[in-house]
Amino acid sequence: MGKTYSIMQWLDRRARENDGRQIRVVGQDVPNLKDGPIKDLRNYLMLNPDLKDGTNYNKSDKLMTYANGSSIIFKSYDDAQDAHSGRFHDTFFNEANGIDFEIVRQCVLRTQMGKDLEGQSFYPSQCFYDWNPSMDFWADDWLLPGYMGEVDIIQGNYKMNPFLSDEQVKNIEMLKRDPWLWRVYGLGLKGRLQGLVYGHFEEVAEIPKDAKLRAYGLDFGFHDSTALVALYGFDGGIYVDELLYKSQMSPSDIVKAVSALELDNSVKVWADSANPGTITDIRRLGKVNIIGTKKPKEGKKRDAMRLRSVPLFFTKRSRNLIREASQKQWEQTKKGNEIPDGNDHALDAMIYGFRGGWRGGSLRPNKQEA
Repeated sequence: MGKTYSIMQWLDRRARENDGRQIRVVGQDVPNLKDGPIKDLRNYLMLNPDLKDGTNYNKSDKLMTYANGSSIIFKSYDDAQDAHSGRFHDTFFNEANGIDFEIVRQCVLRTQMGKDLEGQSFYPSQCFYDWNPSMDFWADDWLLPGYMGEVDIIQGNYKMNPFLSDEQVKNIEMLKRDPWLWRVYGLGLKGRLQGLVYGHFEEVAEIPKDAKLRAYGLDFGFHDSTALVALYGFDGGIYVDELLYKSQMSPSDIVKAVSALELDNSVKVWADSANPGTITDIRRLGKVNIIGTKKPKEGKKRDAMRLRSVPLFFTKRSRNLIREASQKQWEQTKKGNEIPDGNDHALDAMIYGFRGGWRGGSLRPNKQEA
């Protein structure tokens, strides 16, 4: 029992206590309505036989009717024009981030805000919304600032639900294995763009003073940007700091830039081994402790999955790294989810440093750091 179940309980009460109350539940499609609010309302009534008496559910119309003339109808709309018909006392937008904003706007206009269809209603008309905060969407600009008047916001998580079984709690807490899923579905905090590869990262003002520098990562570019990052380990997490992000850089330019940064030469700079000539030139031109790292057969996906399993932090000054991570989404292919190339220079540098500084990405330090 969660947010949808609780709202359906409240709508059922409104329907019972106000004769002739017309309530609408809007979902993104029929399957979601059936698996969500319809199922929750019918289960609630089955568990309370005294409440079930006097109600009737019509499957074809997806309409729950009450002996007092009230009703709850479940609707999905193809577009805003489809939502033009009907007037209702209350509207509930279930999993609102999956419903087009123009559809929501039309439904709100046809919900009698503060007015009854015939006479005075005990409960003022209201709109209800629920969603998991998996990403930004229209509510951030239109609903949360109170665009349509007063808005009450209830931000909850599973710990606020005393009706969850031990098994349900266990299943939710297993999401801690994936920091992004845990943030959204465990803690109830806003995520980022849905389907991000590194959506669990957090920004920090600076690297913790007790963090250990484990590796540097370098991604070569010329027309594209050359990127250099430093990777630190601290308290089970990985901290990344962007040091260089610039295009049109030759090997001699890279050496000059690295020299100016005064890197810790006892820590290796890990770069893509597919560029052995560039690595040799940099090593010859300057005192740079650079070494190539081989790509695993699984490619970037293996590294990404391992990085997703630990807390990941980027310094606020790492603007290009943050920008890339905020846009890099999984790509669905016949082989499953894959990581597309492009717009990932700082991310690739991070991966090279991770492979080198954590035993090829095994999340264990190299021998000299153990």
